Parts: sequence; C-alpha cells; structure tokens
Amino acid sequence: MGKLGKILAVIVIGCLLFLGVTYWAAHRYLTPEKVKSLVIPPLEEATGLKVELKEIRRKGFAGVGITGLHFREPQSGQEVLAVEEMRLGLKLTPLLKGELVVTEATFIKPKLAIIREKDGRLNIEDLVRTKETPSSKEPSRLALIFQSLKVKDAEITFKDLRGEYPPAAARFSLAASLKLAGTQIMASGQGELGLEVAGYPLGKGLAFKLETQGTQTRLLLTKGEILAGSPQGECLIAGESLTGDFSLKKASFQEMALFAQKLKPYLFPEAELPPLAGQFDLTARFQKKEEAYSYQLSFLLSPLETQVEKLALKVSGKIAADQNKIAPALDILANGQALKLKGGVLLGAAIPHLDLTILTDHLDLRALVTKGEKEEGEEKEAPAVQKPSLVVPAEGQIRFLGKEVCYRICAQDVKTVLKISPQKIALKDLSLLLAGAIVQASGQVSDLARTPKLRFAYSLAGADFPLLVKAFVPEGNYFTSGRLWSEGTFWGQGLTAEELKKTLSGQGQAKFLNLGLKETTISSLVAQLLDMPALKKLVFEKGALAFTIKDGLADVKGKFSRQGLEVLILGKVGLDGRLNLKPRLFFTGEMAKIFAQRFPGASLFKTEKGYEVSLAVTGTFEEPKVSLIEGVKEKVKEKAVKELFKFLGQ
Repeated sequence: MGKLGKILAVIVIGCLLFLGVTYWAAHRYLTPEKVKSLVIPPLEEATGLKVELKEIRRKGFAGVGITGLHFREPQSGQEVLAVEEMRLGLKLTPLLKGELVVTEATFIKPKLAIIREKDGRLNIEDLVRTKETPSSKEPSRLALIFQSLKVKDAEITFKDLRGEYPPAAARFSLAASLKLAGTQIMASGQGELGLEVAGYPLGKGLAFKLETQGTQTRLLLTKGEILAGSPQGECLIAGESLTGDFSLKKASFQEMALFAQKLKPYLFPEAELPPLAGQFDLTARFQKKEEAYSYQLSFLLSPLETQVEKLALKVSGKIAADQNKIAPALDILANGQALKLKGGVLLGAAIPHLDLTILTDHLDLRALVTKGEKEEGEEKEAPAVQKPSLVVPAEGQIRFLGKEVCYRICAQDVKTVLKISPQKIALKDLSLLLAGAIVQASGQVSDLARTPKLRFAYSLAGADFPLLVKAFVPEGNYFTSGRLWSEGTFWGQGLTAEELKKTLSGQGQAKFLNLGLKETTISSLVAQLLDMPALKKLVFEKGALAFTIKDGLADVKGKFSRQGLEVLILGKVGLDGRLNLKPRLFFTGEMAKIFAQRFPGASLFKTEKGYEVSLAVTGTFEEPKVSLIEGVKEKVKEKAVKELFKFLGQ
C-alpha cells in the first residue's frame, strides 16, 4: 500500500471512529428521558408555566425533535403556548461529556393565545411580569447559545372575553443567527409578518430585519402593505428606552373606512361612520424614556373625500400632532364652498381644548343646507331615521371669519365665536351686516350625543324687509317696501328640519315702517269678498307683530295701519303652512265711504268711528280660504236680500 493509500485509510478509519463515538454518545445521552430531564426544567423555570410534550426523537447523530409541546397555566391548566415541533441541533464535543449544548433551534408552528379574562386580567401577565427577587435555584445545564434560531409559521392570537376589544392575530416567520461576544449575545435575522384585526388584514406581506447586540435591539420594517400603503420604519430598543421612526406612503382612506367598520362593533357601535375616499401619507416619530412617552406625527391628506349628512367634503392639507397638541392646516371644500381651518387642539387636560379658526372669502349658505334636497314639484321621500354621529367631548372655541356670507343675499365681514363644552355648543358674538341691518344672535346647541336641543336669541335692527323676504321666502316677491326691527327667542330639538318644526318653540316681536304689499292670494280673496279692489295692494305707514311658537304652531298678534285703514291680525299659523287667522279690518274716512258704497250689508259692521269687519282665513298658504266669521255671513245675506227688494220697490 502506498503512502497516499495509508493516509486515506487513516482518514477513513478516523471518520468511522468519530461516527462511531458520536453514535455511541448520542445513543447513550440522547435518550428521551435524558433530553426531557435537561429541556423541560429550564423551560418551566424561564416561563413559570407547566411544560408538556408528546414525543422526543433523535434526528441524525446530534439532533433532537420534540413534538406536541404545550405550555399551560399551572393552576387552571389553560393552554398558553403550543409548539407543533421543536428541533434542536446539538454540539458534538459536549455530548462526549454528557452535556447538552444547543447550537441550532427551530420552532415549527408555535401558537400563543393571549386572552383577556372577564375580570380584565391577561392570561400571560404572570409570564411577562419581571421577577422581583432572583431565583435561588442553580442555573440550568441546558446552554441556549444558539448559532441559529428559526421560527416557522408562528401565530399569536388575542381574544377579549368581555367583548370590549376586537380579536387580533399576528403570523410571522423568522430566521436568525446568534453568537456570543464576550458576555453579550449578538443576533441578526430577517422575517415576514402578517397582522389581522377584527378580521381585517391590516398588515400584508410585511418584511422585517432584526439586529440585537447586548441590551440593544434594532427592528427594521423594509416592505409590505398597510391600508394599501407602503410602510417603512425603524425601532430601537435600548434597555428601558425605545425610539422609532415610521412612514406610510399613499395609504387609502377607503381601506381605513373598511377597517373602521370592522372596529365599529367594539369601539363605537352606535355611531354612523361616513364613507371615505382618497389617499394620505403619514410620518411618525416616537420615544419612551423610563415612564415618559413622546411622539410627533405628520398626516398629509391628498385629499380626503367624504359625505356627512348633506355635506360633500373634500379636505386637503396637513395635520401635525404630538402628545400635547394637534395642529391642523387644512383647505376644505364643503359642497363646493371653500373654507380654511387652522389652529390647535390641546391634549394635556382630561378633555381636549379647541382653539380653531375657520376662514372664508365667500360662503353661500344655500349650498350647505340644500345639498341633496328635492326640487320643487318632486315627490319628497320620508326622512330617514337618523343615527347618532361619533361625538368626541371637547371644550374651547371655534372662530369664524367670513369676508362675504350669502343666503340669497350677502353679508360682509361676518364674525362668530362658537364656545364648545362637553355635549354643548354655545353661539356667541355672531354679528353680521344683512340687508342693510346689523344682526346679532346668541344661543346654544346641547345634548350633541342625542337629539340636539337648540336655544337661540336674535335681534335685527333696520333691515331692508323686501330684500330679506325675497331672499328667504320661496317665490318671495310679496313685499315692495319697508324696513324691519325685530327680536325674539327660539328653542326646540331635532336633527332635521321636519323634526325641528314639531318641537320648535319661541317668542319674538317685530316692528315695520313703510311696509308695502304686493298682491297675494289672500289679499285678492279679501278684496273679492269685500268688493274693494284697493285691498289687493296696500302700503302701511307702520306695523308691529308679536308671536309665540309651540307644538308646531305660531300664535301671532299684529297691528298694521295707514290713513283710513287699520288691520289687526290674530290667530295661528302652522309651521307646515296651515292657517287659522281671524283678522279684523277697521275702515275710517275715505275707506269707510268706499266700503259703505260697495258692500251689501255694510251697516251691520258700522261702529262709532267707522266700520269693523272680522274675517276668517283658513286652509294653507298654497290654498287659502277667506270668509266672514261664523254668524255674520248669514246676516249679510239677509241684509243684502232686504236691500235688493228695497231697490226693486217691493
């Protein structure tokens, strides 16, 4: 045999001897009982849980496979963690000394169940709670200095038995390498993560990298999808401190709305959530040192589109926030009307404090209140049942500054302050120039979480009455001249105009100067009944009106006068258009002569100063009915017959 052959023979014999010794050592020391006695005690010591396993098998010369691994609460026996299989790769040299040193560990399909009990306690609190005193036991002989650590298809689930929080599940895989540098463990690896909350896939295909050195751990989020957006981030844990940066690009508001709908039964079950569309970018920086937390957020809307009641909103701009304040700088289109919102929301107190300003160059209020309403003549649908909106308690103020505000007519330099308190909005210092008059109003809206209650007081000085009526009354070309002074109060409750009409109550009074009337259906019927064409169109030198509103009816009392005529108005007007008025007309001078000449039975209405006629106005605004009051009509007919026979000489 040549020299080379001898060398090869020695190598082969050495390998066979090594394999033989390894097999002997493994056969002697890797018995199920030996592995169980060396693996289970340190696991129970580290977790505080009772460890059970199904089977232990050798894998190759220096490997162990443990199947059916279960970690249970010692008292209740409830399972906390289950591992389908744990594979351990062992270092060979220590095997010859009867010791187990793990160089590689693989966990296949571990499942951790986190349960919030009905008393609010988490089932893993004892597991994660730091022990106050060091253990007096000897350190375990199982050395966990892994050269390689793998986790395949792990799953962590959360369930709340009280039903207050949504269920959640995280699934991940990890492949990491570890080594010992002095007394420090160094590790690096990468993995994949998926996150599901309330059945919604919040995180899809997330990839991360992990680096650990001593007490510092760095986690890098490199790719994936959150709310249809692209995330990136970095988190550094150093002892008890934590810092991180996170960004999310081109995320979807529509996906956010779907996620919110999943959370709705748990977080805001009674609220009506609006639809959302558009995209947003988010950047965040957070930090924790000891017990102090801080964060900075930047939320860029590009843009947000939504529908709230009858308002179609399109919002773009930026929202900056930290643990103390939220600062919006937004451009808003509300039914096409341009507004700017700026200011801040302070978060330091128990209730957020608002200090916001709304600015506009031109605002048409009709666009805000008529969106989605049926045109005149179309059949209107029954009002839908209103669901409460999401209400967040707050206090503070919202200022409104408008260069021009219109509702068919326009006001200049409108200024308003809304005082906000929990469940209430107070209207303060609303003043505007409207139809040549100064309008001032104050009041409040309360019970925001339920059916809002309204209280409102107003005063109006010297308004151009024709311009006001033309602007606010449909087909309002009824009045030709006059100025108006008025003040009063209103209160009621309701979410829609129809509901408000049923509950609205109030009182007020008004006075008029040089009030001119054009012909209306009611004035035409009065003129026809009394055979006095001059009553179709009238101009009053002055007038006064007082009203109270209750149960959907306005109780009115008014007096209008001019030379030869005085009109008293008494009765009720329904907010739905019903009429039940009993006006009284007093004729003197030239008007009395005309009435006496043209109306049969005029003598029945004669008084010391002239003639007094009492009428009844019923029906509706659209179809009014005018007649003499009950009992007078028959007497007039009798008088007319007598006058006719007298005229005929009978």
